Order: sequence, then C-alpha cells, then structure tokens
Amino acid sequence: MSSSAAVPPPPPPSLRAFIALAWLLGWGMVLDGLYQRLWGAFLPWWPAGWPWAAAAQSLGLQPVDTGWPILCVGFGLLGATFGLYNQRQWAYALAVVSAALALAYAWPGTFLALLALGLLALPATRRHIQPPLA
Repeated sequence: MSSSAAVPPPPPPSLRAFIALAWLLGWGMVLDGLYQRLWGAFLPWWPAGWPWAAAAQSLGLQPVDTGWPILCVGFGLLGATFGLYNQRQWAYALAVVSAALALAYAWPGTFLALLALGLLALPATRRHIQPPLA
C-alpha cells in the first residue's frame, strides 16, 4: 500500500540546531514561568531573575507578573519546532516572533535567542521551510 501523503525530507543541521536551542530555551522559560505563577519566585537555578524583576518593577508590576508572558513565549518556541520539522510556514513566523520576544529574557534567553534567530535566517533552514513547488 502506498500513502498519498509525502514524507517531508529530514531537516537540515541548522534546523536541528534550532530545535535543540528552542527546546532548551522554551522549557527553561516554561519552567520559570510556572515556578513564578505557583510559588511567586524565580527559579533559583535558572539565571534570569534579576533583570525581569527590575523591568517588571519599572512598569509598576510585581516581578512574578511576568510568569504568563514567559510561559507563552516558551510554549511558542516549543510549538514552532513541531511545525518547522513538518515544513509549515506559519511555524517559521511563530519561531521568529517567539525568538525575538525571548531576546528580552535576560541572560540565557538573549544569548540562545540570538543564536536561534541566526539559525532561522540561514538559507538551508529557509529552504526546508519553503520547499520548491512541484
């Protein structure tokens, strides 16, 4: 039996590297956001607390009010990886927006998000997402 659905080609190394970075950063942000919402503090082992605290206080918010945005960006990164693997163009836009927002997630997020954006901009990654028309 043959299936009419085409199997996507394997992702290029640049996309695999992006997926690894997105999962590292995404799960770190999700865990930090959940920790903030449940216990009202930043993760003690994830080095992002103080920049978020200062930014939140300057806006008149409590530092733990940033938990929901951190969760959303983290889940955005994770969700985008599934779509990118399957060559979905919506996932490319979601990945770029989520990685750009993660730049504000000071220290681990800034560094990893810069790398992620660079990987997304590489020609091999873009070719995988926008395959040629048959």
